[in-house]
Amino acid sequence: MAFAAEVGRLPESAISSTADFLLFIDKLFDSVNGSSLTPITDKELRGIVNQNSAHMEFWNTALNVLRTIKFEDANSRTSIPPSVSNWMKTIQGFKALWNILQANAFKFLYARNINQDTLEIFFSCVRSHGLRNINPSPYSFQSTFKILLVNNMVSQSTGGNCEEGESEGALDTLRNFIISEDTPGSVENIALPIITPYSRAPDILEENIDNYIAGAVAALSIM
Repeated sequence: MAFAAEVGRLPESAISSTADFLLFIDKLFDSVNGSSLTPITDKELRGIVNQNSAHMEFWNTALNVLRTIKFEDANSRTSIPPSVSNWMKTIQGFKALWNILQANAFKFLYARNINQDTLEIFFSCVRSHGLRNINPSPYSFQSTFKILLVNNMVSQSTGGNCEEGESEGALDTLRNFIISEDTPGSVENIALPIITPYSRAPDILEENIDNYIAGAVAALSIM
């Protein structure tokens, strides 16, 4: 864009407006993907939503901006594409959700957790399990689901458009429980009695061996 302005292909006003629009879109995505407990320099909307954050103020401004966005075709007909109208619904949903959470004494909201990227990544792993399984049967899906849930065998697709999650997989809660600092560091060993499932039958020959030997010796003496 800077080169186009230097050679006179674009006016300065177009560059300024485009830069402002790109910055707005960047902030819009940041506002619904915040996950940092501490503020980030020049990226305050990447933090969590709380009563002191700038999210609500930005969302109100963003709604006003989105209402002015229209697409114009070659015949000068204008329309509002689904991408714009759905963004407005998303922001309205976040505002309503945060109001409900505040009314129920919640202190903050991880906006990044309210998306379907994790679900899309997991389904992508299901389809790629076994090299190519793009249309799994219900039985195949069930088996693959169990394998991926427990083993987390397949990594995120390099060609996907989803942002990588911060969890260790669907069993992240179990992992945290196992390695939690509250887990006792030592285990007490308790001796349990060993119960024999059956008793050995007495060997008659072994128990009376002395009698057999004495009888044999006596018989030889008589002879």
